[in-house]
Formats: sequence, structure tokens, C-alpha cells
Amino acid sequence: MVLLPVFVLGLIAVRVRMKLWRVPQHSEVQPAQIADEVRRYTQPWLGRLGFLGFTNQSCVSGRDANDREHYQWRMVHGNDRCVALVKALVSGEGRPLLQLTLLSFLPDGRVVVSADRPIAPVLPKHWEEAHRQFATLQDQLQFHRQRMEGQTAVMPQAAALGSRLAVEEQALFDALMASGRFTAIPGESPAACASIAALPKLTFQGFLGLFNARGSGRRTDVASVSKRKDPDEEGAPAAEFKRTKEQIVEDYLKSYRARTARKADGKYYFLRILITAVTVAVLFFAFGKGNPVSTVLTALGLIAIHDFGHWIMMKLFGYRGMGRFFIPFISPVDRGRKLHAPAWQQLTVILAGPLPGLMVGMAVLVTGYFSPSLPPLAPEIGAMAVLLNAFHLLPFLPLDGGKVVDLLIFRDLPFLRPLFTLSSAIAVFAASIFTGPAGRVLRYVAITMFAGLAWDIKMIKVVRGGRRLGWSDAEDEDETLRRIFKGIHEEENNGFFRDPKWPRQIEVLLGEVMRKRPGFLMRIFGGGLYGAVFVLPFALVIGSLAIASFGLFGAMANTGEAGEEYEKDFPTMTAGIQPAHTGPMDRLLEATHDEDESEGLEDRSGKKRTELAAENSAKLLPLLDRLNWQHAGLAYHQEDFHDYELSLWLEVLCSKLESSWKSEAHAEALVRAETLLHAVNSLEPAMSQKDRELLCDAELRALAVVERLGASGKLDAVALDRLDKRISLLNKAPLPEVENKLLVSGWNEACLERAIGPVDMADPGKDDGSEVWQDAYRLIGAGIENLGNLGRKPVCLALAAEWKKSRRVGILPGNLAGAEHISPREADYITRFCDNHNRMAWRRLVTLSALRLEAHRLKNGRLPALWKHSLPGGAVVELDQTTGPYLRLSDRRGQVGMNLPAWVTQTGVTQARLDYDCPLFGAPELSKK
Repeated sequence: MVLLPVFVLGLIAVRVRMKLWRVPQHSEVQPAQIADEVRRYTQPWLGRLGFLGFTNQSCVSGRDANDREHYQWRMVHGNDRCVALVKALVSGEGRPLLQLTLLSFLPDGRVVVSADRPIAPVLPKHWEEAHRQFATLQDQLQFHRQRMEGQTAVMPQAAALGSRLAVEEQALFDALMASGRFTAIPGESPAACASIAALPKLTFQGFLGLFNARGSGRRTDVASVSKRKDPDEEGAPAAEFKRTKEQIVEDYLKSYRARTARKADGKYYFLRILITAVTVAVLFFAFGKGNPVSTVLTALGLIAIHDFGHWIMMKLFGYRGMGRFFIPFISPVDRGRKLHAPAWQQLTVILAGPLPGLMVGMAVLVTGYFSPSLPPLAPEIGAMAVLLNAFHLLPFLPLDGGKVVDLLIFRDLPFLRPLFTLSSAIAVFAASIFTGPAGRVLRYVAITMFAGLAWDIKMIKVVRGGRRLGWSDAEDEDETLRRIFKGIHEEENNGFFRDPKWPRQIEVLLGEVMRKRPGFLMRIFGGGLYGAVFVLPFALVIGSLAIASFGLFGAMANTGEAGEEYEKDFPTMTAGIQPAHTGPMDRLLEATHDEDESEGLEDRSGKKRTELAAENSAKLLPLLDRLNWQHAGLAYHQEDFHDYELSLWLEVLCSKLESSWKSEAHAEALVRAETLLHAVNSLEPAMSQKDRELLCDAELRALAVVERLGASGKLDAVALDRLDKRISLLNKAPLPEVENKLLVSGWNEACLERAIGPVDMADPGKDDGSEVWQDAYRLIGAGIENLGNLGRKPVCLALAAEWKKSRRVGILPGNLAGAEHISPREADYITRFCDNHNRMAWRRLVTLSALRLEAHRLKNGRLPALWKHSLPGGAVVELDQTTGPYLRLSDRRGQVGMNLPAWVTQTGVTQARLDYDCPLFGAPELSKK
């Protein structure tokens, strides 16, 4: 009720803004040239004015600023010296809009104007205008005479009347422009429209005008309009003498049947195809573009099944008008009619579309969780079915859910039904804002629904009239129509059939008379059924998410509370960066955040980081080259910057290092490799597992370039020694105080990432539809599993306690208390955490060995004949000169009895092999990628 006036004001504002004002251009027209429809309605007015003493002077035609055709009859009254202007504005419905204006010209230039409706928002100063509603033409003439008492009018000559009226029309236009409320529109002829500044005031005036009496163009002293000779042109049979009441009623019935028996036209099918296309597009964008053909075909199939559910129920219940056969996307399902259908049949027909697809879709989703062998496409089809049919169950017209609510509630509350239509239109319009390209079509649908609001308001009277009839025994449609037409004939309401929309009013009245209203129990049962069906998909989704989130976040809470001691053990920096040293860091941070942080690094190992680094390299690289990395390490541990900045800076440095190697700028590559190794060493220990992964990635890329520089033979002994020292600084035993904190906090981060967005940590780059559903099921499974383990502490905490005691970080003990209930996901995380430690330790040793072998070659002229060493943790590195020379790292943990313990292998997790080949001088051509 609050929104309705706002909506009306909006419509009035649009109407005021779009209305144009222009000096009309008239041309003489002969009566024979005027359309029959216009002459038929204006002749009674002209005849009555003639009876009142007016004589016809001329008739002109023209078009107004909005290109609407109109005719104007100019008549004069010799005794009263008054001019009457009868204007007929031709409307799209055939019936012209008539208005009468009386004018008297005074000697001093003033004009007295009496009109039956407002003429314009602003009038010339010399006009004395008054308007009101008049019941008869004689009332308006009498009112004008009263205003002229004591004044003498001047009558222009017949030849000069047209010129005099043209002067007043020009004066009216000039007054509009001079008021400042209107803006000139350039063109061949001057025109004006309401200005934006004056629009609120003009809108409010128009709103008040709705409550003021305005002439309708109908007067009681004007003779009734004559009937058409051809009844088919008007749509209702002409009443003739010597025809019985039954014959007239049958003619009415025949005319109604002829007008409503039209089959679905091209516009109907075009709209159906358009709505189908929009639905398919929404499902396509919602479920990704990995397999567009299968997605589109699935969407079309689901829509066809939905429509078939409506069609088959209509056929079973004897509905008419939807075709003998069901043709997907073409069969006019929504045109089926059975006005006297019981409420339970109507409810069944409405729910037969969304309910089967919804139930089958939910069954497929549940089956997909318990049956991993189900085809990967099945869960996607199930989800699309749930989404499509759940959307149709929303309680807004014209969706199926809106039809259920309308059937059970609003169809019996005609005064509230327009509000229901309004809320549905607003909901559709709001949805159009968030649906991308499909939103334009939804906006058109919303506009159509807003237009239907006026029809709902108009039909309130019709519905109330139908209820007064009280024909509870109405079963036969033709017999009911005969009763209605008989009543209209007996009331002599022949004007009813002059409305072009009279068949729609009859259809509404017929539906109201024949409709079987739902009883109290039916409303309760139907409402409960609809509520259960509507809530079911949301309950499934919300319940699954609640189980998963509660389980995952509960596990995080357990880990966080128990892991506080490892946070305290983490080494703290005793010194901080001095204010005098913050300048370079502040400039670097400012340059970094010129980029919008909302476009940050969603995937630190993916393409996004590489693109951002390439775009900002020219800006950031000079600042990074001048940065003191020891000061940067202090700032990092003070948390002056975080993983976003760190990832971008390291990517810029790594990209520049690799480009220097590819362009064979060996000297620059050497300096940048040393800088990058120094930066990694200065930033240790990492503050989080994500930061550790960033530092490891940067170090591995630096080591790869160092190995190829050594194999190129371009490094001298001094350079080899500097690189040896840089890497040796990094090659030290991991501290439990650092690694325990990273292990526990990393597991917490993994659980959080799992809860917020299911991502396969083993391969986050996959975008396959089957992977998405596997991750979703894994998310739910992990939550359910964690629900049973909320009282147990994560195995990461037990392992951290073991490492703190033994100080053997990265080693998995054979027996670990509390590890018997470890989940596969946590076992995989722990295994990869330890593998990363081994990978980094072994790669550093391989690179150091390669540098020392290159120093041996420079000193002795050749590599040693044999070279082989065992590395801590179960690996062997040896010199292979048969295919290389290469320095070959072999992972032999399984061969030396260093297998994964039973508490890990019971989860099905396996260890990744860490074999690696490092090129030495004389190896085949090195890859530059």
C-alpha cells in the first residue's frame, strides 16, 4: 500500500516527461474525409450544440506533438458571441476522446475560457480559464454565460476566426516556454517537454488531478451513439426489432466464441521460445561452460519435462485448449482451460510441473553422494533440476508458486490481489538487475506485469459483480454465458460492448462465477504441501552446508584452541625496523596498492599472479632493486605487509630472474639469483603456511636458474663460492618452534578454505564439472566425518607435540597416539607437509653439490669419474655421465624401510616420489622455459 502511490507517481512522472507541447498545425477538412468512427461519436455533440444556438464554421484536422490525430470543429454562437471548440482525439481503441472548450474574446485582449478538462499546466496571462466536470453541454454553456455577465465580448469575423485561434495557440506555447518549467526540443517545428527541475512539481499536480473531477467526454443531454450496421466490426450483435431475447443472447454468445476461439499466434510462440532461451542461458551460466552442448541439451530436457508434467495432468482432468499432443516448447500448456475444475485439480496441475523434477533432482544428488560410481554428469543434471524447479516454486506471479498462493489466498481477496501482482512485478524487476544479459528480458516481463496491475484494479468491480450473482450451480460454460448475456441485455447495458476489451471482462466474470473455491481444509492442506515442497530444496542445501560447516568449523575451533601453545613457541623478533628505514618500504607499499586490492591473487600459483606481476613489473622492479631485504624481513615480522604484497613482489623478482636467463644475460641473472636467495633468507621464518609456500616456490625457481648458470660454464670460482654461501644459509635444520606453528595453522587454513569454497588442494587448477561435484560431496563428507570427531583433537596437534619432543621435524613416527581416527584429508595434508620439507632440503643439497662439482671441473678440467652420496631422509644423489652429465636424485624411501607408517597408509594416502635431474656442464641443450 505504501509502494502503490510511489508507483503511480512514477507512471505520472514518465507520462509528464514524455508529453510534448507544440503549436498545432491545422488544415481544413471536409466532413466526408473524416473517419466514420469519429463522425459517429461527434455527431450527437454537434447536433446538441446546434440545438443550443451554435452554428458550424469550419472543421480542421491535425496532429499533436505526440503524433496523435485529432479533429476540431469550430462553432460560434451569434447572440452570446461565444466560440465553441469540439476536439476529437483519435485513440487506438477506436472511440475518440471528446472535449469541449468555450471561448469569448474581450475588447481589452483578455480571453474567457471555460473547459471540461485542464488545458495546460501554464496558461497565458491574458487568459481567464476555468475547468470542471459538466453533466450536460447546456450546463457548460450556462456556466460560461455566468462568467460573462456584465462583460461584452467581441466576435472575430468568420474569415479571421482561424487566425485569431492560431494566435491564442501560439500564446499558449509561449507561456509554457516563458514559465521555465519546459525545455525546448530542436526540430523542424518548435516543441517543448517538461524540464527535469520542474518534473516533481508537475508530477505532484498530475497526482492531485487524479482526485479532482475531470470531464469524461460523456454528457447526459447528448443522444446515444448509433449502432454499427455491421455487428462483426464492433464485436457485438446489433439489437434489431422483432428479435427475441433468446436470439439476441445467442448472438452475444456466438460473438464471444468467435473472439475467444483464436489459436495461439506467432507472438505467443515467440514469447515462449524467448523465455525458454533465457532459462537455458541462466542455467548455462550458472553451471559453467565446460561442456556447453550437454549443458544446453540438459536444460532443454528439464524444461520439456516440467511442461509435460503440467500437460499430462491437464489431459487427465479434461482441460481444453492445449492441443492433442505434447510438443516441447511449442505446446500451449498455459492456455489450458477448465473453469469449473475443483481446487484440488487446479493445485495438482500447478504442482505437476515443478514437483516431479524437484524430487528426482534431489534423489539424484543424494544418490550421487552415496554412489561414487554414478556418472559425473548425473549430479550436475540433478542440481539443474533442483534449481529450475525451485525457482518456479517462488511465490511470485507468473511462476507456479505464485499461482498456488493466488489460488489459495489472493483470488478470494480482490482488493489485495493488485498488491500481490505489484509485489511479483517488483520481485521480477529486482531479479532482472542481478541476472546479467537475461535481465533485459526480465525487465520486459516486469513492465508487462506492471501494466497488468491496472487490469487487476479494473477487474475488482467485475469480480464483485460475479460474486453477487451467486451461481453456485454453474457447471456448463455455455449456459453460464447465456445467463450473463441475458443479464446485460435486461439491464440495457449496450455500452458494455463498445469497450474493445469486453471479452476479457466476460472471461474474468465467467471464471469467477464458475470457479470452485477451495474449502478451509483444502487451503490448509494445499498451503502445507506447497510450503513443504518450497522449503524442501532449501532445507537440503542449508542442511548439507550446515552439517559441513558445523563439522569443519568445529574442527577448526578444536585446532585453534589446542594450537595456541605453538603460537606462543613461535620465535619473536627482538628488533624492529627503525623509522629512518621505513621510507623505501612505504614507497613500495604505495606503488603496490595503486592496483585495486579487490583484484588480488585468488590463486597464488595461477595465471592471475603472473599477469599482475607483468603489468606492474616496470613500476615495482626499481623499488625492489633498492630495497634492503633485512629491513623488509623486520617489517614482514611486524606484519607491515601480508601475503598479497609478498606474492606480488616475489613474482616480479622471479619473472625478471627467469627472463634474464632466457635472454642469456648471465651476469644479471647471477645478481638477481643472489638477491632472490637473500630475500628468501631474510624473510624466514615464514609467518604462515601460505607464506612458506610462496617462499619455497621463489627459492625453487631461483635454484633452477642457479643450476643452469652453473651448467652453462659461465660462472667463475668466486661466483660459485658466493652462491654456495647463499644456499648454505638456507640449508639448515628446521626448527620445531617454527614448523609446528606452520603445521597447525596451515591445517586451520585448509579447513577454512574447505568450508568457504571446496577446492581440491592437490590440483586447484582443475575446472572440470565432475571435479566440482566430487569436491562438493567431499565437503559434505568431511563435515559429517568431523561431526563425529568434534571431541577429538586433530592429529596435527599430536604430531606437533611429537616433533617438539624429538626435534625431528618432517619425520613421521611409526606410532602416534590419537592418530587411529585420522581422516584421509588430514593424512594427505601431513604427508605433503613432510614431502615439501624433504623436497626443499634435497634440492638445496643437489644445487650445492652441482656448484661444487662445477668448481671441481674448473680446477681440474673435468668432472670426477665417480660421485655418489646418501642424503638424510632416504634419498641418493649420484653423478650420471652416460646420458648427461646429470646429477641424479633418486627417492629411495621405500627401499630403505622408510615407508609411511600404518596410521597414514590406512587412509589410502601414498607418498609422492621426489626424483630430480640436475644438469651439469656438458649436458644436452638446456631448456629456456
